[in-house]
Amino acid sequence: MGFDFQAGPERTDELGRDIMLAERLALLDPATEDPNYWLRFRDRVLTDAARALAQRRLLVRLTVPDVVASWGRAIVPTAALAAALAGVILFRAGAREVRTTPVAPVAEVEAVPVTLAPAAAASFVAMVPEAF
Repeated sequence: MGFDFQAGPERTDELGRDIMLAERLALLDPATEDPNYWLRFRDRVLTDAARALAQRRLLVRLTVPDVVASWGRAIVPTAALAAALAGVILFRAGAREVRTTPVAPVAEVEAVPVTLAPAAAASFVAMVPEAF
């Protein structure tokens, strides 16, 4: 499939554009179905660019105290909420008695190997790390 783009009076329009190429590119142009597409696109691009340029102008004048203050506006309410939530949880838990069981020293614990009977070992699987 070859295309020969030879310009001739029968293949071009009054501006010198290739008619066949213009027809094929028209299928890709979003403005063929929506005539205002490019106007809305230009408006959206210019609005976004204006917003981005305004943010950059503000960033030039931004100082370290300004950044810390802006973080404080976000962090302080969050920390206060977390502290209040922790207080509510602790308040609802109330004072409970904590039982402590004495732990035997390691020297007094005897290591007794556990062995299974052959009948019980038939359905038992042990996962042990192997070291070579």
